[in-house]
Amino acid sequence: MAIQVCYFLNEENLQREMKGITESMDYFGLNEGLILAYNTDDKYKFDNKTVLVKPVWKWLLEKRLHSYG
Repeated sequence: MAIQVCYFLNEENLQREMKGITESMDYFGLNEGLILAYNTDDKYKFDNKTVLVKPVWKWLLEKRLHSYG
């Protein structure tokens, strides 16, 4: 899974951030990507690819819970 981080995801930078993550997904032959943002939770699907957008705090909590699971 390709991972990208941005502070704030909005209409002004969404295209730029999606371009960056999809280029890295294509380069490494990946179908899933993750954008970590301050407080955005969303999901984008296109061309057999999925890009999740999660708040970084939520992602960190999920990782911590899975490590103790």
